[in-house]
Amino acid sequence: MRPPHHRAFNRTAARSVAWTRQRLTEADLAFLRGLPLKANIGDQAIAVHSALHPQTDCESVWLDTDTRRSLSFAAPMDHPSGVRICAFGHTRRAGVYKFRNGAPVERIGRDIELRADGHYLLNSGTVGESRTRDRRASYMMLDLQRRSVTLHHIEYDAAAPLAAKRKAGLAPPFPIAVLDRLRASARSDRDWQSFA
Repeated sequence: MRPPHHRAFNRTAARSVAWTRQRLTEADLAFLRGLPLKANIGDQAIAVHSALHPQTDCESVWLDTDTRRSLSFAAPMDHPSGVRICAFGHTRRAGVYKFRNGAPVERIGRDIELRADGHYLLNSGTVGESRTRDRRASYMMLDLQRRSVTLHHIEYDAAAPLAAKRKAGLAPPFPIAVLDRLRASARSDRDWQSFA
């Protein structure tokens, strides 16, 4: 059985999902089904894979635009716990966003203070396959006592997981870095669409 958002995956991602499902036992699947889509962290923060909104299929929403991030800011503001911090992922792009004057504003820096009266979205990035020019693994340390978040980047052997993916037949036809360069050199979105 496919998850409801399966059809939105590209071919490589769909193959990865199918490959993974073939290797999971019923016990593995039961464990995964039992995990919450939203984890409340002491009524101070909430963690989600993708977005706190909407109520259904929130695990497949990409918070990759200010419009989508604004919708996700509205969700914790209405959340019964009163949380002001929402940690999310899925986009593979590290970032800290503060809701200010009715819109998300990205906060830049390694160490960021979180004001007690602010609302924040935090994305720690990814261990692999970053969607930014910085290909290092990234993670964040959230200190709820000090109300701060620190972004860390570390080098890792990116060739090892790529080799494993290629061996399993799950790697894209071109490495991500090559696709990024090709896309950057395309003269227009139309050129890119015809290439992709």
